[in-house]
Amino acid sequence: MPIGPNESAMPANITSQKKVNQALALIDAKLSDERYMADMMYGRDDNPYWKIILELELTPGEKEAVIKSYVDHGWSKVTTMNSSENGERPGLCGITLYKNPQ
Repeated sequence: MPIGPNESAMPANITSQKKVNQALALIDAKLSDERYMADMMYGRDDNPYWKIILELELTPGEKEAVIKSYVDHGWSKVTTMNSSENGERPGLCGITLYKNPQ
């Protein structure tokens, strides 16, 4: 369920907007891949979720924009965490998308 940029969710900073657009494009590429979606589904049928790792870190505002974009387009819950928040090597951001079946 790719969505593309959601202008209303974009941070005011132009650099942040570009980074958010980059993150959305990377996530959309994964979500468009039917094989990935089938292979990477976790959880049960009544509460499936997908994990995507991005090779970039997002600021809190950028993460909020990504979350808002996907929640606004039907995902029931979206969580994000940078690798540096876990005390790991910086440079990665984990995105978990939850979708309650309709």
